[in-house]
Amino acid sequence: MVLVTGEILGVLAPRERGMIFAHSPMTFSVAGAEFNAAVALARLGERVGFTGLVGSNAVGRVARQILRQEGVDTHWLASTDDHPSGLYFKEFYGLGDEPRVYYHRRASAATYWIPPALDQVTQVGWVHTTGITAMLDEGLRGRLVSWLRDLSPSTTVSLDINYRPKLGSPTAWQQALRMMIPVCRVIFGSPAEWEALTGTRNPKALLADGIISPEQILVLKDGHEARVVEAGEPVAMQPALRVPSVVDVVGAGDGLAAGVIAGYRQTGDWATALAWGHVVGAYAVRHPGDWEGYPTRDEVLGVLG
Repeated sequence: MVLVTGEILGVLAPRERGMIFAHSPMTFSVAGAEFNAAVALARLGERVGFTGLVGSNAVGRVARQILRQEGVDTHWLASTDDHPSGLYFKEFYGLGDEPRVYYHRRASAATYWIPPALDQVTQVGWVHTTGITAMLDEGLRGRLVSWLRDLSPSTTVSLDINYRPKLGSPTAWQQALRMMIPVCRVIFGSPAEWEALTGTRNPKALLADGIISPEQILVLKDGHEARVVEAGEPVAMQPALRVPSVVDVVGAGDGLAAGVIAGYRQTGDWATALAWGHVVGAYAVRHPGDWEGYPTRDEVLGVLG
C-alpha cells in the first residue's frame, strides 16, 4: 500500500477564462498536491491511503467523499471542529500558461495533523509527501520528519519538492529540505527547483556537497524530459509526450510523480516508470481541474502500447 500525507484544500475556479469579477460563475472542488497524487495512484491500480487532518466543513466532507469514490482508504484521515481546511482560488488571466493562484491556508487544519501510530501503518510499503506540507508549519514539519524517520526500514519514502515561493523564502525552504531530504529515499524535483534551493542542478554536485546521499534516487522532471539519477549517475531517461494544447497545468507534476511511483512499483523498471509518469502528466494538462483528468491504468497502458 502507498500512504500519502499532506494538506487538502478547497478550490474555487472560474468556469471561464478571464479576470474574476463579483458575479463570475465558479466551481467548487478539493485538491492539494498530495490529494492529487493519491487520486492518480488509485486510478493507476495502487492500493492507496491518505493521512491528514481536515476541517469538519464542506472541504473536509467533499474531500472524504471524493477519496472514497476514487478508491482511496480514508481510515487515517481525521477531522476537526477547531480549525478550517485551507482554500485557494484560481484565476485564468494573463499571458502565462499557468493560472494565478491565491491561497488562504494559514493555521489550517492540516498544520495540526498528528501522524498515525507506527503499529497502524505496518501494511504500508511506500509513503509519499511534498515539500509543501513541510513548509506549512514548523511544528508540523518536526512531527512529520520524526514519523518518517521512525517508519520501518522496508518502507520507501518519497518527497516531491514542489517549490512554492509563496510559502516561504529560499532560506526557509532550504532549512525545511535539510530536515526532509535525509529521511527520504526517492526525491522528485525539477532542475530549476534544485538550482533555486541549492545553487546547482548537477546531481554529482548535490552528492559532493552532501545534500543527497549515494543511496538516494532523484527523479528530475521538467517540461521536456524526466530522468532518474542514482549515486549521481543517470539510470533512465524518457522524453515528455507531446500534447496538442495545454488546458490547465495545475496537478501535472503531482500526476507525474504518482505515475512514476505506480509504474516503478508495478514493473520495477525506472524507464517504464518515467513513461507512466509522462502519460499521467499529459492527461492532466489536457483537462481542466487539478486531478480530474488523470488516466486509469488501462488508459496509460493503451497509450504506451
